[in-house]
Amino acid sequence: MTLLRRILAYNWKFYLLAVFCFAVFWHVFSVVGILRQTERELASSLRQNAFPLERAILENDVVKAKQVLWQIRADRIHRLVFRSDLSSESDRIFEELIVGPPPRSVLAASVRRHPVVVNGAKIGHLEWTIDYIRLNREILTDNAVLFATVTAFFSLLMVLSNLGAMRTLMRLEESVSAANRLIAEGAQGSLQDKIAAQLKAVPQEGIGAPFTALMGQVVAALQHASRKETELALAKALSEAAAQVAHDIRSPLTALEVAAADADRLPEEKRALIRMAVGRIRGIADSLLDRNRAAGAGPAAEGPSTQSLAILLHSIIAEKRLQFRPTPSVSVDAEFDATSYAALASVQPVEFKRLVSNLVNNAAESLADGAGTVSVGLSARDGSAVVRVRDDGKGIPPEVLSRLGRRGETHGKAGGSGLGLHHARACAESWGGRLDIASEPGKGTAVTLTLPLAAAPDWFVPELALTPGRAVVILDDDESIHQVWRGRLKALNAAERGVDVVHASAPRDLRGWVRSNAAKAREALYLLDQELSGHAETGLSLAEELGIGDRAVLVTSRHEDAAILAGCLKLGTRLIPKELASLAPMRIAPGGPREAVLIDDDPLARMTWTLAASRAGSRLSAFSTLAEFLAAAPGIDRLTPVYIDAELGDGVDGARESLRIRDLGFGTVYLATGHPASAFSGLAHLAGVVGKEPPWA
Repeated sequence: MTLLRRILAYNWKFYLLAVFCFAVFWHVFSVVGILRQTERELASSLRQNAFPLERAILENDVVKAKQVLWQIRADRIHRLVFRSDLSSESDRIFEELIVGPPPRSVLAASVRRHPVVVNGAKIGHLEWTIDYIRLNREILTDNAVLFATVTAFFSLLMVLSNLGAMRTLMRLEESVSAANRLIAEGAQGSLQDKIAAQLKAVPQEGIGAPFTALMGQVVAALQHASRKETELALAKALSEAAAQVAHDIRSPLTALEVAAADADRLPEEKRALIRMAVGRIRGIADSLLDRNRAAGAGPAAEGPSTQSLAILLHSIIAEKRLQFRPTPSVSVDAEFDATSYAALASVQPVEFKRLVSNLVNNAAESLADGAGTVSVGLSARDGSAVVRVRDDGKGIPPEVLSRLGRRGETHGKAGGSGLGLHHARACAESWGGRLDIASEPGKGTAVTLTLPLAAAPDWFVPELALTPGRAVVILDDDESIHQVWRGRLKALNAAERGVDVVHASAPRDLRGWVRSNAAKAREALYLLDQELSGHAETGLSLAEELGIGDRAVLVTSRHEDAAILAGCLKLGTRLIPKELASLAPMRIAPGGPREAVLIDDDPLARMTWTLAASRAGSRLSAFSTLAEFLAAAPGIDRLTPVYIDAELGDGVDGARESLRIRDLGFGTVYLATGHPASAFSGLAHLAGVVGKEPPWA
């Protein structure tokens, strides 16, 4: 009896809890199973009785319809209700048919719906009610024997599994009691012999008893905890050292930022590179501090945010080209396609740069004889941004490739820890993406990072849409940026298609053009640099001063500056990172001037232009001769653009007469001709040389 009491007092609560959990699980499982079976039976019965139900409904026979519903009603369905879904009162056959009594308690009943379709049209639905009180009573009755059997089985298992452990504990307790009696009697001399005798009496099966095994696990856990305590102490020391480094580096970083801000003589590209390097060092320092706080009681590290992967990769590629400059045999190439501009993803920028930096380093180290090419590609397709780092190095054997990405797995790298690829894969998965590695020995390796595309931020410019007859004004102190825009606009034949392009390098140039061209300035598109070397004004301050914020796009390498982003939001100005100026999509949108004048002796040309203007909702004044135009000129607004054919009838030279039209006060004169624009390069007064196609085409 004593042994049984100890067994029951040992851990009976846990066994009862296990029995209770099993009973609850089995009961819930039974209820769910019965509900699903009942729904299947109802659907099957409804299909079998569809014709009689349809006939009763069409004949408006309530009694017959209820009889069919009784046949459809399954055994466990307490109540079945047909409700009509027909909206029109004239079309409604039955509003409601009920078979079966209402449930005793609404709270203990479940109402489910099933559609009724006749000849492909839904005319109503069945509402069937399950009475949980009756259902639970049936389940408990059916499973009573099962529950009793399980309870008995667990009870027997409890007694048998603890029998050996309890006998061992009782022997040890007898030894302790005997030792206490000997001490109380003053017979300490025979204490050792008595304990030895009691220990010999402990049954040998106690060595393998659950209690003994449990004590062994406790000892092992204590040893593991001791090792972990040592590791945590070391990690804490490293974390504190990292935090100290991150703290101490801020002062020289601030000094470097101030120095970079004053380096006006440096080209924009080098200034941007310095800012990127300083920003990355600051990001690493912030990451060290965040990790230290996360390990302690401080706030958690900053989470991912929407980033332009093209910008992040641009800074990494520039950094790696500088890193490998002492090794000319290693080249780092960028492979960005037309979709890379829109490759936006939610990532943590510092971790992303660290990830790609490690992949590029691994690729460079795999190059045979230290010579070859590492390419970093970016594209967006099928809702994903794809970053690919490829090399033409030695490649990876298949048996090694399958293990890469696990912690501690490395290949062909002396002293490698395998943490780089493990970190890359973990980051990719935490951002909702994946990391894939493909390699072939002797042909190189490609590591592909696939991330879901993120929604664009408010400042993002999906494309630059230029409109014929409207100007695009470019303000930048760096001539190389002007060359980028010239090349892109030339590729679109912007001037020939009626887009007026204005280049300015200083604030006074922009102010002068806006004041001299008030009408054009109200409709122009402005591409403004933020930092203007040698000037106190910035792109945002000029946009606010001239009232052009909603028509301006800031093209700057300071796109991560929170103050600049706030200024853009305030003025309604959008932003293009300067690094992506060559990637931003650009097109000439259909459009044209609201009013225009055409001077052309070809009646078909005048008819074509008149029809195009009418479709565009614009007004065209068409003249067949210069004399007709001169007679009507006093009544025409001098801001109206004038298009004149280069070869008018009676030998009139349109190119020469265009200067006369300009002298009359018309500031925007185009030569509309089929000849190439180079044939009229000496006519500086022209707004442009365009083709015979209407500007509204």
